[in-house]
Amino acid sequence: MVYLLSNPFTGLFVQLIDFLNATASRLPLPANVSSYAIALILVGIAVKIITWPLTAAQMRSMRKMQEVQPQLQEIQKKYAGDKEKQAQAQMELFRANGVNPLGGCLPMFVQLPILFGLYQAITHLGQPPVGTGVLMKERFLWIPDLSVCEPTLKLLCKDSPPGGVFGLSIPILVIVMTGSQMVYQKFSTPPQNSADPQAQAMQSIFKWMPLMFAFIFASLPSGLVLYYTVFTLANLVQQLWSRRSNGTNDSAKITAPIEVSGAPGPRAARRPSGGVASQEKNDERAETRQQAQQQRRTRRR
Repeated sequence: MVYLLSNPFTGLFVQLIDFLNATASRLPLPANVSSYAIALILVGIAVKIITWPLTAAQMRSMRKMQEVQPQLQEIQKKYAGDKEKQAQAQMELFRANGVNPLGGCLPMFVQLPILFGLYQAITHLGQPPVGTGVLMKERFLWIPDLSVCEPTLKLLCKDSPPGGVFGLSIPILVIVMTGSQMVYQKFSTPPQNSADPQAQAMQSIFKWMPLMFAFIFASLPSGLVLYYTVFTLANLVQQLWSRRSNGTNDSAKITAPIEVSGAPGPRAARRPSGGVASQEKNDERAETRQQAQQQRRTRRR
């Protein structure tokens, strides 16, 4: 399915890379930085600009999900023996607070066809007989050929070219990509204190995903790794910018857990929407009324 969705992007990326390469070839570039490398960097920046709104929506969804974690834990404890009511109460809580449980997955669904399409485009521009060969011997700093994998261990990539930094076969670009993914994930993934096995399993998958990506990307063309590293770094910049602009006190007012099937709920669910301050004022008024009634009864006696 992803392969079929990525096909429309392949021809578009080939034309875009050729156009950006022709533009970058007019620049006075160093001998160890090819115009194709600049073209792939610009593609990463362009894709980030296009997907910026989706990533922003993902960040908002993750923040809201983090804000309702105490209410979710309360629902899980309250309806521990009834999964149907638990799921219904969770959906009501999400609806009341504008949380989309799948909001964090949308950017990934959009990025996968783009990533596969760019992989096919780089393969098309890569080594013959599959490709046209235009990417062969195109350099980027320590990388001698963007059409093959970055200089690394033969165990990770059997076609690894000689070279590297100081002659060492260390996949520096893959390491930078993996490190930026880990930092981005740390900022974007809310902590899970839930005892739900599914939530814990998802947390473990997200934790190890950057290392899985590193193992896969180490054997892919370094041109694709260059693109994805730029895209990941741009994601990290957006995450840091979003955290700084929103601050830590921008959380919206959270609605209390919703009662299901008329069952009596915790005291927090019956409080008015004004929060703790409103509740204290109401308690003071009720106490004042009770004292006034008691004084009237005393006078009558």
